[in-house]
Amino acid sequence: MVCVHTTVSIRHGVYLKPQDRPGPCRKHVYCTTCGQIKYSGGDRPRDPGYFMNILSEIERYINLEIKKGIPMPRITAVQKRLIARAIEESDVFVDTFSVTGRIQKDVFKRLVRHYTPNLPGDLIESFL
Repeated sequence: MVCVHTTVSIRHGVYLKPQDRPGPCRKHVYCTTCGQIKYSGGDRPRDPGYFMNILSEIERYINLEIKKGIPMPRITAVQKRLIARAIEESDVFVDTFSVTGRIQKDVFKRLVRHYTPNLPGDLIESFL
């Protein structure tokens, strides 16, 4: 179940060190219900629709390459629906309170590779 996050004000936030680089401690907002700390970095998370648009762009690119005569594995409508359902059911895409964009992209790539195993991984990465 997804938490309906109720945050404290920044005045009551907690001090945390940056994890990816050295620097001073900064205050961070957190949820009073579940205790998760809100992500406030530059690699912001995206809505599920963003990833569905990327999937459509990949499909459009593959169809254009096939029309040019380049053999490419197709993404079927069933595979697209399965990926869409997995995105909608995943907490990583629905609850973007404490998730980074990099985590979402990794999960998206894993989902697409799971349902379309013959699709090249670098093709997926090039659209992200």
